Amino acid sequence: MTVNMNRHHQKLHQRKHIWTNIRLILVTLFLCLILLAIQHVLDALMKSVSDMAGDCKSNPNLSGGMCPIPNPPMLPPMLQIPQHELRSVKTDFLPYKDLPDKSCRGTMGGSCPVTILMTGDKQPLGKALSANIFATSFAVNSSDLLPTLANNVLGTTIAADKNNYADPGLASGLPIYSIQPLCNANSTWPLSLEKIQTGISFTSCL
Repeated sequence: MTVNMNRHHQKLHQRKHIWTNIRLILVTLFLCLILLAIQHVLDALMKSVSDMAGDCKSNPNLSGGMCPIPNPPMLPPMLQIPQHELRSVKTDFLPYKDLPDKSCRGTMGGSCPVTILMTGDKQPLGKALSANIFATSFAVNSSDLLPTLANNVLGTTIAADKNNYADPGLASGLPIYSIQPLCNANSTWPLSLEKIQTGISFTSCL
């Protein structure tokens, strides 16, 4: 009887060892499959990057998307200003006397000036700060264009793009505005930035 019990225990022990070995083999196999899948994904990504690099070399117009930008263009800083029909005007809930009448929205192309708020408790300080920010004239040096453009407050009605490679405000062909307290409307200044040809229009603002 004792001999039979020992044999039974040995069989159970051997079965446990077999299942333990099977589990070890399955775990190892599963890990190998995961590593193989990761390797396939990495190979596919490297192939797509290689193909993209070939496309970037053969088509320079793809720069700014997924392609590297070896020589990014230098662009002047600009503010996004609202469209003419969305600019601040005098209404029942905005009865400020220095705002224009809403009839300016109905004119051809819009004649409403840009309104920029300078907040603070001290009005003289706000006026002094705005005088330092907004120039009363548009002055640039054609031999040193970009640094002198940065001394002026420029604006565009086009929102910035996601990649910031080609500014839509410059590439759209729409006018760029020089924001000044008082300036002559409907005057333009030609602007050339590398391959971009556009013009700067002058508009008054409050």
